[in-house]
Amino acid sequence: MLTLSITHNIFLTKEERYRLHQREPVETMGVSLPVWFYRGNTSEPAQEVFCKYFLTNKPENSPIVNMRVGYQINMPQKQELPPELQHLPPHITQSLGYNQEIMTTQNLLDVQDGGGEWLYFRQYNKVRKNRRVFNVVHFVEIKPIEKLMETLTL
Repeated sequence: MLTLSITHNIFLTKEERYRLHQREPVETMGVSLPVWFYRGNTSEPAQEVFCKYFLTNKPENSPIVNMRVGYQINMPQKQELPPELQHLPPHITQSLGYNQEIMTTQNLLDVQDGGGEWLYFRQYNKVRKNRRVFNVVHFVEIKPIEKLMETLTL
């Protein structure tokens, strides 16, 4: 099956990381790297695409949306376990669709505030376009803008 893999590299200021955690939307620029895969062939070398990112932290899980100028991404959400499932081990609750080990915007906070200053997650989708169905795999990594600045040379 035809698969599109898209890596998203997004760098946020401390203020943006904290705003996103407080469920305020953030609009920023970032880089996406799309690569097509089909029967052992790829579209590599891939080209980086600078685009806008509309980041939200709504309390529901929703798919990443490709927009004309970039992407709309809602941050992953932990689903609260119902009381009757709280005694079960994680591998059982995960098989029931409750993944308690995913990263959330809590990870975007500074270390002293209980975070790790970065967030990484994957999202898998099936897309239908022009009567074709293909897989889309998004790899999203959000880091502090300072990490990007350290790599720039003047």
